[in-house]
Amino acid sequence: MTSRALLAVSLFAGFYLFGIVLILALLWLPWAQARYTGGPDLSGLIATGGALYIAWALVPPRTRWTAPGPELSAKAQPRLFSLIASVAARTGHAMPHAVFLVPDAVAFASSRPRWHGLRREPIVGIGLPLFALLTESELAAVVAHEFGHHAGGDVKLGPWQHRTFVAISAALHRLDGSNLFLHLPFYAYGRLFLRLTGAASRQQELRADALAARTVSPEALGGALIALAQYHPSWSAYWHGVFIPAVNAGFRPPIVDGYRRFLAASAPAPLATAAPEVPPADDDTHPPLDARLAALGLSLHVREDLARSAALLEDLPGTELRVLAPLLTSADVLGKLTPVSWDEWGSRIAPAMWARYMEPRMAALRGLEVASLASMVHSDGLWERLRSGINVYSAEARRRQLRVWLGHWVALTLLEAGFAVASEPGAETVLRRGDLAIEPFTWVDELGSGKRTADEWRSLCRVAQHFA
Repeated sequence: MTSRALLAVSLFAGFYLFGIVLILALLWLPWAQARYTGGPDLSGLIATGGALYIAWALVPPRTRWTAPGPELSAKAQPRLFSLIASVAARTGHAMPHAVFLVPDAVAFASSRPRWHGLRREPIVGIGLPLFALLTESELAAVVAHEFGHHAGGDVKLGPWQHRTFVAISAALHRLDGSNLFLHLPFYAYGRLFLRLTGAASRQQELRADALAARTVSPEALGGALIALAQYHPSWSAYWHGVFIPAVNAGFRPPIVDGYRRFLAASAPAPLATAAPEVPPADDDTHPPLDARLAALGLSLHVREDLARSAALLEDLPGTELRVLAPLLTSADVLGKLTPVSWDEWGSRIAPAMWARYMEPRMAALRGLEVASLASMVHSDGLWERLRSGINVYSAEARRRQLRVWLGHWVALTLLEAGFAVASEPGAETVLRRGDLAIEPFTWVDELGSGKRTADEWRSLCRVAQHFA
């Protein structure tokens, strides 16, 4: 702990010392010119400007601590706090001063400032998706891992490392526009900072893993690590691709239930084989999965299909509202959203999402025949008619965007022709009428790639009759 603390403080102080030395070196030139030649010339003026520019860039940005999500209480969430208290007792660590529920597939240990930053209180954050992904024992292992960061002093070091990182990042951002290459010394210092702190951060993770394995079990922590590696990308796909569009369309469906359905429909492949061993980069704060599992004496395996830990949360609908409300543009938006079940995905949610997405472009598509879809997927002229704003896209990006628009257009056209959505959120979109099922987005992509032909599409349209 002492050596790591000394490293963090030294890097923080060294960054500013380095900047001050560089400023003084630049100011020496105009001073020397004024003393020995009667006044600074153009090079002296440029050096003065560079020194002032660096001094401005080194001023650290003012940051204010904000809660990462709604704070949970033991009274409102007794089962969850009972689990946390049990883990705290087994690790020999005090309960955190606060537990926050966050809208991301993460867990973290941190601290919040008190008394104007003179004192800091340990806190823990748990992501709402983890309650849909992890079993109770796996969640307990994750909490124990976060307690390991508190017990190891990592949380105390965090603010120093974070301040240094923010200071370097802000300076690089401000100096990046300089034509005098003033950012290069700071860039080199930043790489040194990452190299020195990255290895220490990875060791912190392994120490926290060891504590969690002793406290709960290696198998529980290993299962949690595998679940997070396997499913972390799926949360972003669900949140940004399904849930947020549903909210933007005016609905308020359940968050956790929707994520469960999304996982069941999209069925992410299990991590059956280990990824190739790749040395961690300088800025990697966590060791690779295979290294963490090896340290636990485990190998990559398929997790047991046990009950998830969502049962730990009391009043799940109300808890989800507390997570959602701060993310909305204003407090009154929540009351305007229509509560719906995911059973209404096909009848209400998906059609409204598609209609909202395509509303600005439907006028440009009016009068076009769906049977002519194959001739549209490569049409730059159609993309120009549908786009808005300045064209900053490559040819490939335009083709992909056009296919997305056309997929939505075909789906809406099928709905008007009496088809109904027959797929779950997360699965490939399927619309069905009687025995006829059509995957509009797949058809558009395969027409664009040449996997299917214009004749095959026109034949399907004739079978459907309504858009021959």
